[in-house]
Amino acid sequence: MARNRKCKLIVAAVAFALACVPQMAFAVEAEGVPDAQIVVDSEGPVAQLQDLEGAIDGEGLLPMPGEAAVDAPETAGQAIGDDGAAQVARVTPAPEGDAPTASAEAEVEASAEEVAEVAPTVSEEALPASEAKQSAKTATPAGASEASLSTQQSPASAAQPELATQSPGVLADGAYVIKVKATYGTALSTGGALGTSTIKAAGVDGAYDQVFYFQVNTSGLYAIFSLASGLALDTSAADARQASYTGSNHQLFEVRKVGSGYALVSKAGRALVVSGSAVKTGGYDAKSTSQRFAFVEAPLVIPGVQVLYVSGSVKSSMGVAASSRSQGAACQTAAYAGAEGQKLTVARNGSGYEIKPLSSGMGFAPSGSSVTQQSKSHVWQPAFAKSGARRGLAWTDPATGKAMQVSGSSVKLATFTGALAQSFVPALANLVTAGCYNVKNLASGTVLEVEGGNWVNGGNVSLYTSNGTGAQFFDIRDMGSGLFRIVNAMTGYALSASGSNVYQYSYSGAYDQLWVPVASRSGGIAWINVSTGRALNAAGTSAGANASTVSPTYAKAQSWTLVKGSYESDPVLQTAMRYVTTSYSQTGYQIMVDRWNCRTIIAEKSGGVWRPIYNWVCSPGAPSTPTVGGSYTVGIRGYSFDGALGGTPYTCYYYTQFWGDYLFHSIPYYQGTWTEQDSRLGQRLSHGCVRLATSNAKWIYDNIPYGTYVYVYN
Repeated sequence: MARNRKCKLIVAAVAFALACVPQMAFAVEAEGVPDAQIVVDSEGPVAQLQDLEGAIDGEGLLPMPGEAAVDAPETAGQAIGDDGAAQVARVTPAPEGDAPTASAEAEVEASAEEVAEVAPTVSEEALPASEAKQSAKTATPAGASEASLSTQQSPASAAQPELATQSPGVLADGAYVIKVKATYGTALSTGGALGTSTIKAAGVDGAYDQVFYFQVNTSGLYAIFSLASGLALDTSAADARQASYTGSNHQLFEVRKVGSGYALVSKAGRALVVSGSAVKTGGYDAKSTSQRFAFVEAPLVIPGVQVLYVSGSVKSSMGVAASSRSQGAACQTAAYAGAEGQKLTVARNGSGYEIKPLSSGMGFAPSGSSVTQQSKSHVWQPAFAKSGARRGLAWTDPATGKAMQVSGSSVKLATFTGALAQSFVPALANLVTAGCYNVKNLASGTVLEVEGGNWVNGGNVSLYTSNGTGAQFFDIRDMGSGLFRIVNAMTGYALSASGSNVYQYSYSGAYDQLWVPVASRSGGIAWINVSTGRALNAAGTSAGANASTVSPTYAKAQSWTLVKGSYESDPVLQTAMRYVTTSYSQTGYQIMVDRWNCRTIIAEKSGGVWRPIYNWVCSPGAPSTPTVGGSYTVGIRGYSFDGALGGTPYTCYYYTQFWGDYLFHSIPYYQGTWTEQDSRLGQRLSHGCVRLATSNAKWIYDNIPYGTYVYVYN
């Protein structure tokens, strides 16, 4: 009688557990798959996820306890087969005189009241190595209690219901990529949005927006948080979205085994449904392949250049003030502005990570109760902060167990509680953002410039004290695949390398004109030339030192910071100066006339270098009476001449001839007066001459020597 009662309790326990946690299972990577699933490729900060289909399409999926084939009377209940159809699950009673078979879920010796507390369990022997690795990642930091990782509170005492660290028999707490089973190579993504937004299905790229932290409660239900935003997965709208965590039924999920995959069904009864790139919410359908997912274990931290946003105020981020390079500069928070002091290199060092501002290359480390940047190496441990409406990563000191905590605009050390003030939301950042910059050397404090403002194709590049001229501004552009071109904003020529020398040259896309930025251990950025593999270098610390390339050592002379600026590049002027630097004039001047853009440019040679000194708007010949094109020289000149426009007499002043009847001269005035008859410039409307503002025509009349080279072109 006792044995029969015992068997009945066993069957009741299994049935109750399956009813409470229907078809729960977990997917982890297969044994032998490396822990670091995210790798950094040649694109610098851009991380990519390795293909782990073998780890999620069967081999790496562990069955739930009780999911193995078992025999029983056909009254036990239902399970979902690989084809999605309902199948009868059977349990075989233990043979008379024997212990219950291994296929039973658990042996219950307790009373009937205790049966309700039984949940499926996974034996330690059944856990793969990857499970142990995930447990190691989320281990309690030294000095912190398990309760500090996740404090259990009643709804009355907490704004957001807290979750237990882990419930037996379910997917382990940890970070996962949620891959879409129906579409190869896609995963759920938040798109990197920091606020409430819809969830999408996108190609796997390994960024934080595709990594979700699963946090389980004692009922086996999960709150699922995006590492990229700290917000929770939510089914309260027609489109799946991320939102502030409140613990509602729309934010607690059951992981349900469906064929070769798993469904995510909220406690509110809404399942995630993939439709193209959209992720909808709808009723659970066991036969729908669009509701099936697989989980690939992911690291909490993706090494690389990133921004650590403050979870309590995601417009602010961790960094150092004014991109300081001073030893002991305080770690603080401020509105994110893309400064190098706000971009942090996060790199693995042993069992933890170093966090270094890009501007200095020094690492954040404890300094009493504060955090400062120091030249010595210091390692931090990441942990998921399991409190608050927005949940991110906490960074703890292994020696003390204390965590970085935001206090006003300062970052201090405090006992680790997982509170909102200790939570940071990570986002991968571009090492370099396209734009116009002064390129400043960390060793000398001088900036790159086209030497002497030289417009020559092939002109040398050196370093000089910043003076705000166009010769010192460079447009840096991302050419894809982690490669950049660096083009002088004034001349339009690209930074090029040949041997050890650096010069400017017309951009062709050749490897000697492409550069790879690398975070330098001395702070700032090292620029590696693709063709030579050598680093851009300051050959000296004084103004006028040459720019060169050398074998990379990442010393300060090879480390550069980008100072944002602006310089309005002028393609018309750049074209004119290309003609100037390849032409010959028997005087120290040249005149370029761009008929299409209605511009006249005066260039002067000084110290052996041609430079533009004037860039004027003009009015060349109308389409029916065009200005003659080609190469000419300055001839005679005069004070004025008369003519007629539409029968109305006029006078033009300060004319200078460059060929036949073609002249530079002032706008027309009524004959014999200084009353303007037609003051229009910037349009093609003359009889063939080049009209200029009167003061500009007079400057040519007064200053340009006979025989000066003139080139007229479109």
